[in-house]
Amino acid sequence: RIFHGDFHAGNLFILDGGAIGLVDYGMVGRLDHERRIAFLRYVTGLMSGDVRTQVSAVRDLGAFSPEVDIEDLIVTLQLDPVDFDPLELTEEQFISEFQTLLKELLASGARIPKELMLFVKNFAYLASFIQKMDPDMDLLSEFSAISAGFLTKHGFRVSAELGLSAGDLEVSESSFRRAAGIKDEVGVLTWRDLSERREAMQERLLRGDNAARITFRRGINVD
Repeated sequence: RIFHGDFHAGNLFILDGGAIGLVDYGMVGRLDHERRIAFLRYVTGLMSGDVRTQVSAVRDLGAFSPEVDIEDLIVTLQLDPVDFDPLELTEEQFISEFQTLLKELLASGARIPKELMLFVKNFAYLASFIQKMDPDMDLLSEFSAISAGFLTKHGFRVSAELGLSAGDLEVSESSFRRAAGIKDEVGVLTWRDLSERREAMQERLLRGDNAARITFRRGINVD
């Protein structure tokens, strides 16, 4: 199985009736049966908010060693869903949390498999395009609607392929909220809101990086 790996404006066309047409398959991702099932598990885990399914699927795609302990990894990377907003941390706490997460990822031997990288790349392009077209779209409601539509249309087939019952696949916003860093009390999240949050996080990391460089240079001068 292959999938298009190079979404951009020159390769995407809106056809009569609203269907999307794709051209230029010079860059593709390839999935054998095992990786296709792993990728399907990741997508359904994302839609249902099942962290363990997501992590085990990403492991089976090659992001972590096959011997890695899923429960330990979830604890180490603090992946369990929590009602938490990283922007409520102080700047020092935020930078410390980010550095700790990065160190733990490196220590676990994490890497980005090609198939997952292409998926993220395609999603990033589509997200950027949609953000420009409709910055006030409510992402939470759209996530729920798209997930519910997918499971309604393909749920029985997906359940059969993954060895699940149809009742095992239920839509949950928890993974999306965790990824966006928003609390359960937040009722609406637009692209504009998400962009502002990203900019705030980037500014914190940039200030932390600059502060570290200044400290390093002062240390050199003292020596």
